Amino acid sequence: MIRNVLTLLLLCVLFTGPARARDADPARVDSLLALAADSILAYGNRVDLIKDAIKVDDSGRAMYELAMLYL
Repeated sequence: MIRNVLTLLLLCVLFTGPARARDADPARVDSLLALAADSILAYGNRVDLIKDAIKVDDSGRAMYELAMLYL
């Protein structure tokens, strides 16, 4: 009985991984960060582009870019 429960729990953990990993798109992140690097854009627009990149970034690079923009 306990074996079945542990097996079910393990399967749930394996198949319900982080939602971010499934939505990761490095090409989209690169494009959004390239757009945000354009200093002609307004500051608020640059922040919004980087926040959009954070939603689909697994590496943390977009979060770093947002921190650098705030500094």
